[in-house]
Amino acid sequence: MEEKMAGQTPYEGKRLWLAQLISRLSNPLYVAPPLFLIVAVLTAPSLWVGLVWSAVIGIGISVVPILFIRRGVRQGTYSNVHVSRREQRFVPFVFTVLCMVIVLVLLFFLQAPIELLATVTAMIVTLLAALAITQWARWKISLHLIGLSGALTTMAVVIEPVLSLSFVLLAVIGWARWKVRAHTIGQICAGSLLGCLAPLSVYQLFGL
Repeated sequence: MEEKMAGQTPYEGKRLWLAQLISRLSNPLYVAPPLFLIVAVLTAPSLWVGLVWSAVIGIGISVVPILFIRRGVRQGTYSNVHVSRREQRFVPFVFTVLCMVIVLVLLFFLQAPIELLATVTAMIVTLLAALAITQWARWKISLHLIGLSGALTTMAVVIEPVLSLSFVLLAVIGWARWKVRAHTIGQICAGSLLGCLAPLSVYQLFGL
């Protein structure tokens, strides 16, 4: 899917290379750690407490799922680290959700603030919605756009409303995913909407 196509001009080849690079860097499992680091540090009573919270989240939500998926790629279970084939996504989805639930429980016992608990909950709800769409609707919604849209929504709600201007990044990631032929325009737009609306609903329930 993300391979250079024959007959490309040098300019088209460079654009495809750029799109592939953006796709790799915007993997949701890579986007989550810096987001939670910022939220944890800004809401913690001290820097060290915030770093502990973000470490728990980073290991549970990103490191463990990434290692799980990479192991599957080496064994031939998954096509690539993006798990591009819709039919291969069920197990990674469920495994990641279970990791998130464990992280949420740990944060609760570590007395994490409501903002951090709400953010993890929002991610769980969003991923469950994506799982339903992917498995039962049999439609390959964009996880990259879900992850980025959710992260930008979190920053706007929890940190600073003016950060909503950063939603322009969705166009960049959307172009990259379209360019590498990972998704259609409809799947990209749907991912952006789900990544925004699901967290907003959770934050409203938490009174944020």
